[in-house]
Amino acid sequence: RGQLLGQYSYDKSKKLVKQIVNEYNNDPTRYNNHVRAIHRGARTFGDLVDFRATAFKIYTYQTYLTKSTSIELNNTNDSLKTVRSYVYNPDYNKIVEERTTNSNGIESILRYNYPFSYQIQALLEKNMVGTPVQTIIYKKLGGVEKVINAELTTYKKFSYNKPDGSFFLAPYKKYQL
Repeated sequence: RGQLLGQYSYDKSKKLVKQIVNEYNNDPTRYNNHVRAIHRGARTFGDLVDFRATAFKIYTYQTYLTKSTSIELNNTNDSLKTVRSYVYNPDYNKIVEERTTNSNGIESILRYNYPFSYQIQALLEKNMVGTPVQTIIYKKLGGVEKVINAELTTYKKFSYNKPDGSFFLAPYKKYQL
């Protein structure tokens, strides 16, 4: 589907210095995400009319990136390997977790929380589901996740002073740990 599977960089002597290999959503249940459609048509042959209908599926699944492995090679045959894996919310197709592991085995985790994570009705009613309201960065040390940084954005409701009660929401305060 036109997704970048790999990217390879070479130096001027045509020696590989960096490679990036990407993996995408290959869950077999992704084919369950579809809508059914029908195409209707008619042709005429003199006084005869030929009606036809053809049913088909339109697949609506996302081919999002699930893993990206980057390897940087140097002259001493050492390499730096970084593996990034991504987890998405299946209902909103938004990234909810990004894990990065380097060559030393140190893992950092970035988690995103959206209005749908906390059921913030005012934001959901305005369809403001794409911007994270909270991000938390963890480092995994000895099997234990420790919070390194966190941000929380609150929103304030502003009224248009119209009888229909319409309003808009804007970021109000940002808290950082």
